[in-house]
Amino acid sequence: MENDKLQEFLFPFADGLKLLFNCKQVSLFAIDRAKREIYSKNFTPLGVVSEIRVPISNKSILGYVAATGKSINIKDSYNEEEINRKCPGFSHDKT
Repeated sequence: MENDKLQEFLFPFADGLKLLFNCKQVSLFAIDRAKREIYSKNFTPLGVVSEIRVPISNKSILGYVAATGKSINIKDSYNEEEINRKCPGFSHDKT
């Protein structure tokens, strides 16, 4: 799908998700099974495309969710106790 057509589809979809979840930002991700990565292409209204890629593993919250298939709601991503309680087996680096 061309970038223009993809933007035409995703911008209204993302706006609807923001309303549904009462949030300021939303990101949509896809899985690259061959590379064992989860990725997102972020389109700006000016047409700029940037890509984020994260390994599917227990080293990041995003990778953990992709690896386990479980959705989680973390109120404070800096609260280790909350993360450990909601993500058993999560082992992030403290960098």
